[in-house]
Amino acid sequence: MAANDLDAGGRWLRLADGLFIPGKKGSICALILAQFVFVLLVWGAGKAATQLAQNGSALARTSLGSGFWLAAALALLACSDAIRRISTHPLWRWLLHMQIAIIPLWLLYSGTLNDLSLMKEYANRQDVFDDALAQHLTLLFGAVLPALVIGVPLGIWCYFSTARQGAIFSLLNVIQTVPSVALFGLLIAPLAALVTAFPWLGTLGIAGTGMTPALIALVLYALLPLVRGV
Repeated sequence: MAANDLDAGGRWLRLADGLFIPGKKGSICALILAQFVFVLLVWGAGKAATQLAQNGSALARTSLGSGFWLAAALALLACSDAIRRISTHPLWRWLLHMQIAIIPLWLLYSGTLNDLSLMKEYANRQDVFDDALAQHLTLLFGAVLPALVIGVPLGIWCYFSTARQGAIFSLLNVIQTVPSVALFGLLIAPLAALVTAFPWLGTLGIAGTGMTPALIALVLYALLPLVRGV
């Protein structure tokens, strides 16, 4: 074994010893080791996929198995636990969590993960994936922003008057019990009638089916936790 290998192994052993040190130093060592394991898993998966692609058929696909996902989840949980013990400040915790993704993102953009089945399927059907992502982001922000605009003032309004809480929370609780498919069905007729009465709404993408009832339903479902949280 080369002297460099022995020296590197010794450094990792000393770092592992730090796990048994109480306090912040031990937590920092735990974060470094857990993050190293996570990066090693991602890098190893990409390299293994590349090797299999070179030796196998052009139609072969290498996907990530349950062992990878379980090990990655445990490594990320260990990172999160270490960060929780390193700092109590929300900003520092957010920054420490964000930096975990730097090296995996670099591996992604450098092409190291290109031979994984997920990346190959994305390359073959990029337009479909991009459209689905855009639709998902539209639903996400299109539901969160109106829910905040409605839910926060409504929660403040209920906070200063307990008499209003009963009727508001009863209505919001009823909405929560309505299945999503049923709620979509209830919204079809009013939205279709609205577009018929005001045709210019159709040019804005409003219709009885599609994104519009989905956005309205998501906003309605989000109101109860927002109002209660305020």
